[in-house]
Amino acid sequence: MITLVIGATGRVAGHLTHLLRKDHVPVRALVRNREKVVASFVDSGGNSTEFEIVDGAFDDPAVLRRAFEGVEAAFLALGTSQWQAAGAAHREAAAADR
Repeated sequence: MITLVIGATGRVAGHLTHLLRKDHVPVRALVRNREKVVASFVDSGGNSTEFEIVDGAFDDPAVLRRAFEGVEAAFLALGTSQWQAAGAAHREAAAADR
């Protein structure tokens, strides 16, 4: 079962991602910035925590289709800026198409 975490580098979603990985849950992170997520999930020994990363615009239907492919559970933990709220319709449409 793949669990998608949208906004995996944020305060809430980042904590959730760490907990899921600790429990050996397969995680796919949907993020705008690949480098930020890689840097956020390095342990104290400098080793990265392996999981799948999909990066791109949260309102891009192709990115969303790739992110939701094969996902059985998803967590959306984004702020509520106008830009983020506008992308909600695209995320919902991508989820409905899968």
